[in-house]
Amino acid sequence: MPRSKRTSADLRYEAHVQKVTSQVNQVKKAMADTIERAAERGGKINELTNRAEALETTVLVFRKDAAVVRRQNWWRNRKMTIIICVAVAVLVLIVVMSLIKWH
Repeated sequence: MPRSKRTSADLRYEAHVQKVTSQVNQVKKAMADTIERAAERGGKINELTNRAEALETTVLVFRKDAAVVRRQNWWRNRKMTIIICVAVAVLVLIVVMSLIKWH
């Protein structure tokens, strides 16, 4: 349509089309941003899942190692208790024998 023959209805229609086109472009941009953020979150969720799995593996190894250390310390404490008891018994025996010898 030639420019000189445009009516006010044509101008209103064109303005309305431009407004709708602008709104559509805004919605498209908003949707693209939302999709991009969702993809980033998905990547972050995958990274967190991987970290959680690695941490779970580390925890299992730690628990196993802690149980071994706990058992070793228990035996070490028992050995020390036995050594102290034997030493005290020997000292008591020496004291008793020396007292018997002096009488």
